[in-house]
Amino acid sequence: ELFLQLQKQDTYPVLVMCDQWNECFPVSEYVSIRYDNTRFHGYIPAYHLTMPRAFHKWDGYKYKRGLKICATSWVRYKRRDYRPDLLGVKDHEVRTVRAFTQQEFANYVTYLRLMGVLHHFPKKDLEYFYMMTQGNGFQTRKMLSMLY
Repeated sequence: ELFLQLQKQDTYPVLVMCDQWNECFPVSEYVSIRYDNTRFHGYIPAYHLTMPRAFHKWDGYKYKRGLKICATSWVRYKRRDYRPDLLGVKDHEVRTVRAFTQQEFANYVTYLRLMGVLHHFPKKDLEYFYMMTQGNGFQTRKMLSMLY
């Protein structure tokens, strides 16, 4: 009912952001007889549970002022073979994050310092590390975590 009301209203913008979206698709730790003779071997798929299911079918284009942003995260888990075509994600819905500008790179490094990820990062080396990583966020995080 909440989603139907949010669909029809046009007063407020609606934004749903979901991190670790990839974790909505493997099997959960919960077992059910209903899933015994399926490809899940008795385990309930995560997207059949309450919260992942609510966001799985939530499409921002159906809302007058709605947007859904999902990000995959692989920090704590082994990288799974995430294939959008098997999950019903269309090609035009997949986006790749562009490289940082120099200002965005500086903001990112500042954020990492504030969060306690980086220690004693010299400000004079910002341009050097920007040149080394070409503004690529993944390479930036990898290099800075290795050195600082």
